[in-house]
Amino acid sequence: MPINGESFSWSQIKIIVDSVPYAEAKAISYTESQEKTLNYGVGSKPTSIGNGRKNYEGSLTMSLADVESLRQTAPGRSILDLPPLSLIVAWTSFTGLSIIHTLKDVVFTENPLTVAEGDTDIPVELSFIFADLEQ
Repeated sequence: MPINGESFSWSQIKIIVDSVPYAEAKAISYTESQEKTLNYGVGSKPTSIGNGRKNYEGSLTMSLADVESLRQTAPGRSILDLPPLSLIVAWTSFTGLSIIHTLKDVVFTENPLTVAEGDTDIPVELSFIFADLEQ
C-alpha cells in the first residue's frame, strides 16, 4: 500500500555494510521468524500458544567486484572469516520519508561463485545469518 501516495522501489534503496555503501548490490532478502507451538491441556484443543526461539537469515546478491572489495577486509581473505558486521537497508522516498532496517551481527555462511560463458556481469549471492533486526 502506498504511503502518502508513493510506493517504495529498488531505485530508492541503499545497502550499507559496515558503513560502506554498495552501489552494485543486486538483491537483498532477509527473514525474521519465530518458533510457535500449540500447547495442550485438558481436551483436544490447544489452550495456549508457546513462543520459542527467533531465527534471522538472509542473502545479499552483489557484483563480484563488490564481493572482492569486501573480501579484502577479511582475515585470510575469506568472506566466512569476517567478524560480525552491521548491514543497513534504507529507503528514502522522493518526499523524504525514510525506512531503515538494521541487521545486527551479520555473518556470511557461504562463499559461492558461479561464472558461465557469455556473462557480462557476475552476481554473487552471499547467504548470511544475523542476531537481531531493528526497524
